[in-house]
Amino acid sequence: MTHQNTMPTRRRLMKDRRDFLNTCALGAAALVAPTRLMAAGSTDAHPSRKLSKAGFEALMNANFRCLSGRGEAQRLTLTEVRDGPQSPGLEQFGLLLRGTDDLAANPLTPALYRLYHPETGAMLVHLTPSDSVAGSYTAQFGLMA
Repeated sequence: MTHQNTMPTRRRLMKDRRDFLNTCALGAAALVAPTRLMAAGSTDAHPSRKLSKAGFEALMNANFRCLSGRGEAQRLTLTEVRDGPQSPGLEQFGLLLRGTDDLAANPLTPALYRLYHPETGAMLVHLTPSDSVAGSYTAQFGLMA
């Protein structure tokens, strides 16, 4: 393979890596957001459940409630937990959440959303439409291990 042929691939990989890191940074900002932004409706969260890759894997095919900035509720189903880049002291992974047919007509735009499940409580996550799975959204996590 020539140097010229590898450049588009390298650019795409670097862009994918930058997108992943930017989304993780937004997720980290959401994790340190004031609790009053996330607390409404989360009082019944399981107190010992920690947000982690294993915790989300246990919720495979579970429904999450997603609230937009306008307060509209949508249902998203967790369909996949994806491995992220390996880094010492940091657990990186991504979620793939499938939207309902209602979202096809009015899809979510890339932004911070309040995502709620009784096991995790409410959390702010940055959702972006999936490039690979139509009607789905991704959220990236970078958590201190």
